[in-house]
Amino acid sequence: MKRLLPSREGALQRGGVLLVVLLMGWMCLWGATLPAPEVSSPPKTPEQELEAVVQLDDLVHEEIEQWLAQAETNRLADTATRAALNLKIKQRREMVNAAYEKFLKRYPEHARARILWGSFLREAGYDKEALAQWQEARRLAPTNAAVWNNLGNYYAEEGPATNAFVHYAKALELEPTQPLYHQQMARCLLVHEEDARSWFRLDSKQVILKAQEHLRRACELAPTNFALATELAQTYYLLKVPLTGNRSNDWQAAQKLSDEALAAWEMARQRATQEHERQGVLIHKARILISAERWEEARRLLEQVNDPSLAGLKVELEARLAGKEKPAPASKP
Repeated sequence: MKRLLPSREGALQRGGVLLVVLLMGWMCLWGATLPAPEVSSPPKTPEQELEAVVQLDDLVHEEIEQWLAQAETNRLADTATRAALNLKIKQRREMVNAAYEKFLKRYPEHARARILWGSFLREAGYDKEALAQWQEARRLAPTNAAVWNNLGNYYAEEGPATNAFVHYAKALELEPTQPLYHQQMARCLLVHEEDARSWFRLDSKQVILKAQEHLRRACELAPTNFALATELAQTYYLLKVPLTGNRSNDWQAAQKLSDEALAAWEMARQRATQEHERQGVLIHKARILISAERWEEARRLLEQVNDPSLAGLKVELEARLAGKEKPAPASKP
């Protein structure tokens, strides 16, 4: 029987397979691997692209914070060293700025990106540029409460304060259950009391009461927030009882205000998570009780304070208390 010889093509194919097998054997022997086939990644959505920019922003922010903290710890006074640090910070911020800029060239109508870029610019000290981004974001997304709040913050610091009132009010209209917006409106009212009196047509006491309403609402919306409750309680120091000349009525009004202040501080105490915070509240309550001439109650509270960091305040209040309790010297005949 005639033996069939392999064709040239068949021999080449078998030779090629053999060559591949030999190459793979050598690669396994020397620890090499064949390159993986290229897989095309799915196209990213705008939100995914923005998230990458935000992550870069956060990373650079943390890095700069660490540098500044380290510089403060080391007390870098050398001019050249500080200049080098400032240059590093500038370069990092330029990198983030370029990322936002590139994104918004692709998606110029993206309101959230403009809000975030504005926040970055504001933190970096580019106030006018931040304002421009937030104003454009407001135009693109007029129902976004965050941009109204950011603009409120801007005007609360840069003025006019009346613009801050308008923007905070709009943020609260759009998102009335956000405690931060109530808190910031309250702070603006108290810091810019004169403007608030004129804008809202209120007297000084009414401005304080209006601020308290916002803080009280914020406390309701954030029922475990100790700092918010403390901020509300602090406002009672601003309220004064107007004297009418009727000692009995004035005394009752003063006691009523004291009770309200004590209730606010008690709410803060209940939200405290650390013993230092609780004892700090006791100091405030004792101060109010001394002013209200409720000396025995004040003394009982001060006896509970043993935190070393509060020792100075405790001694001061005990001295005031001793002076109040001491009987007045008899007048000479």
